[in-house]
Amino acid sequence: MSPANERPLVPWLIGALVLVTAIVLGWRLIGDRGDAPAVDAAQTTPSERAAELDRTRAGKRDRVDLQLASKATISGIVRDLEGAPIASARVCGFADKTTLRGLGDARPVCVSSEADGHYRLEGLWPVPTSVEASAPTFIPGRWQARDDDGHLRERVRLIPGATVEGVDLLLQPGGVRVTGVVRDISGGEIEGALVIARGQGPRGSGLAVTMTDDVGGFELWTAPGWLSIAAIAEGYADGEVGGVAPGASIELFLTPESVLVGQVVHAQTKQPVADATVTLGGRRFGMDDRATRTDAEGWFRLDRLAPGTYKPIARADELYGEAAVQVPLGLGETSEPVQILAHPAFLVSGVVSVAGREDRRCPTGALTLSSPDSRLRTELDAEGVGELRGVLPGVYQVELRCDGYIAEDSYPPVEVVDASVTGLRWSVSEGLAIRGEVVDAAGSPVASVNVDADMLLTGDDPHARTTNNFGRTDDRGQFELSGLLPGRYEVSVAARGGRPGPEQPTTVELLAGADVNDLRVVLPATGQLRGRLIDTRGQGVAGIWISAVPVGSERGQSAQTDEAGAFSFDTLLPGPTRVGQNPRSNLRTPGTTDDDPQGQVVEIPVDETAEVELVVEAQVGVIRGRVVDEHGGPVADAFVDAERMTERAGANARAARQALRWSWGRKPMLTDPDGRFELDSLPEGVFLVSAHRKGGGEATLEQVALGTDIELVIATTGELGGAVVNPSGPPPERFRVVATDNAQGVVIGDGFFRTDGAWTLRELPPGSYSISASSTAGTAKLELTLGEGEQRVDLVLELENRVTIRGRIIDLDTREGIAGFEVNASGSGGGRRLGPGDFPGEVTNVTDADGRFELPGVASGRNRVFARLRTGGSDKPYDFAFGVREIQPTPAVQDIGEIEAIARRVERGKRPGELGYSIVEPDRAAAPEDIKIEVALVRPGGPAAAAGLEVGAVIESVDGHVIEGDTNRYRMLSEVPAGTTITLGLAGGETVKITAAAAQ
Repeated sequence: MSPANERPLVPWLIGALVLVTAIVLGWRLIGDRGDAPAVDAAQTTPSERAAELDRTRAGKRDRVDLQLASKATISGIVRDLEGAPIASARVCGFADKTTLRGLGDARPVCVSSEADGHYRLEGLWPVPTSVEASAPTFIPGRWQARDDDGHLRERVRLIPGATVEGVDLLLQPGGVRVTGVVRDISGGEIEGALVIARGQGPRGSGLAVTMTDDVGGFELWTAPGWLSIAAIAEGYADGEVGGVAPGASIELFLTPESVLVGQVVHAQTKQPVADATVTLGGRRFGMDDRATRTDAEGWFRLDRLAPGTYKPIARADELYGEAAVQVPLGLGETSEPVQILAHPAFLVSGVVSVAGREDRRCPTGALTLSSPDSRLRTELDAEGVGELRGVLPGVYQVELRCDGYIAEDSYPPVEVVDASVTGLRWSVSEGLAIRGEVVDAAGSPVASVNVDADMLLTGDDPHARTTNNFGRTDDRGQFELSGLLPGRYEVSVAARGGRPGPEQPTTVELLAGADVNDLRVVLPATGQLRGRLIDTRGQGVAGIWISAVPVGSERGQSAQTDEAGAFSFDTLLPGPTRVGQNPRSNLRTPGTTDDDPQGQVVEIPVDETAEVELVVEAQVGVIRGRVVDEHGGPVADAFVDAERMTERAGANARAARQALRWSWGRKPMLTDPDGRFELDSLPEGVFLVSAHRKGGGEATLEQVALGTDIELVIATTGELGGAVVNPSGPPPERFRVVATDNAQGVVIGDGFFRTDGAWTLRELPPGSYSISASSTAGTAKLELTLGEGEQRVDLVLELENRVTIRGRIIDLDTREGIAGFEVNASGSGGGRRLGPGDFPGEVTNVTDADGRFELPGVASGRNRVFARLRTGGSDKPYDFAFGVREIQPTPAVQDIGEIEAIARRVERGKRPGELGYSIVEPDRAAAPEDIKIEVALVRPGGPAAAAGLEVGAVIESVDGHVIEGDTNRYRMLSEVPAGTTITLGLAGGETVKITAAAAQ
């Protein structure tokens, strides 16, 4: 299955709404219903359209100065599926962020449709624009139309001063009401906040947009199922939260905005750089995808930022620069001016067209340029032109994606030396298509089903190209997947809200020159479940995620409780199903422990409704306290949060630390002017409490009992810095340094560009750190302890060479080589997955018929070698292979021997049988030789207890295969179907035979 490209909500607000293209000049887009949008005839002439085509043939268009250009207009009608107009629909235009390059403020232009369904959006940027509409009782819709070749378009191409008419939208019935409130972190309501809801990821329905009322409340209508909701308000950082519809009322808490200001200057002339685009990299508590433009004096301002640490990056056509170090921003803080030195760089541009049809451009797609130390990507515009700005000198491999078409096996590399490279031309070819319909068990069409086609490779040709595509059924249940090569495909479906598809994908054979036009996918029959979650006081518990998983399966569905604690599932597979609160809720059934299964097993009937009532412990606990600095003074406006520490046998406390570290989407708690706080509505248990303050610094306290009053002391943060040295040459142009404290769950890193090897990491809490540096020239590592407020800025990281490794992947039992594994490695300096675009010649990191591979660019030191099987389909015997190897800096080519692949013992999607014991959670930072597979719990009356296994036993082998501290190896060997007997070899020479029972 091709995974949906799920991203946090805020980035798609203005244009990671990269919703793909366009009304191109001169094209007539033909929709499924009615006429295509029409551009006002006064705005272009045939000669102007010919001139535009001639300009784009060279791969570079004359750009419009958007800051001076006249705004555009879109008009149309909103209708239901019967053609009746919809009054008072909210219609919004979202401008393409890539084309704006920092202009605008992320807000769409919105209006309400009139009584006859007409709407008119004025004041639009003349860039590709997506048009969204929502209305009560309807599922939000997005404008779509098809071109002459049948390819779907989802953005309207706008021209300065022009009006595009006939942009009509059709809304489907079946929307559900979502209500909520937007507050600031002190609890006050925010009036006039923009609220945007999106469901089901990038393949979901349209966006629903509204504004909060005078008490911060909002109401909108969305498709049933999972959704993300974002809020934008003046003076606040953008906020987002997940939810489900229908479900509990949504609360969004916005923090006062932080602001980053600075200036971009030319690295050589030191003159200000005007009109450069400044974007953000770095780490932060929230997620931001903000961009802006510099003014005439090179100054920029990035607002609406959440607290965090940022790296501003500047780009122009022929300039590129980064801030020397990251910039920490506290709550509501404005940075000191940051200087970005912009270095000479170049523009690379070209046009993608269909082979044999110069006038047919790639409708939607992307251009990627890859070099050993960078990967640059841009979406193609409406004329098929891709432009990459600020490209540094180097040789780049070209990768193309053109939706609905097939890229060539390879393209000539692009060499950037001392000038921009424009006028490039690339071609793609038309492919085959799979068309069909999705129906339910009664034969009725099912809309809004995601359909994926994944090509199958055989071991005979593991290096062969593959093509995949995904689509979505329309209101008639029909779909089309185009741009496919001949071959065998697995077609899988996933319906809205987690509705189950067929247990096995459908295999389709595409023969050369012949589309498949009549595929029919039938969804299985389902049943319904209605339930309520209450606490021990009998009160409904709102906003809790409930899971429903068929017994014996690993796949299920989720729903959220509403204000009364009610929840429902409309499309569950019939049969016994475990229904219970999600473990992340930290709620337990009374009388149970964290080692017990939660919830109940419910029998789901076919085409009928089952009912269930779930009971959990009441959330009435309170923890109070005070946050102080190292001198005992109060810390006001510190973020405070708590995470219940699991009482599961053998648990590692690091999980709670990491959960807190990434919990910024939860309701925040701030300390008052005296540093005091109160955390309430906590479940039974002991907690890890953490505080983070404005300007940096944190404190944590573990094993905090309910009802206690604690003091959290925030230590002064420290700083690390020094130089990265390359013994065989000058310092690398680009490198990355990462500081990791596994015990605390702290990972802080930064990338550096043209700093002559200098590096700095700030805002580090005290701890024991592993410091790693990585670049194309090599890697380095050192260990150190950082004290409170300590500054160690004289550290030298001396790079050791990267090397090439060779090896062989074999089957654990047969010892035969396995073809088709794609091999990569990750060391202390990190690693990245190498694909065909990273190899200028033969791809060597895919195993051949004898299982052999060769992987370049591997860091010295301890490496985790991991391999993913490219061949086979859903029934392939292997998924992955793993191995840990110590790599030396010399020789340049090293043989790492054999890596054993373990065939999957349990059918994909099924739960393994129950062995009746659990192991101590291993320390993932420890070396394999230091890890013991130790029994933490033996469940009374279970298979392990019957076999005589005892707590504290150390497992050294499974079925005669030595584990050697490899937790993945242990897991793959010990997960077996119910009824299977495994033999555990224990330390001391004993063996225990355990027969797996059925999973519950």
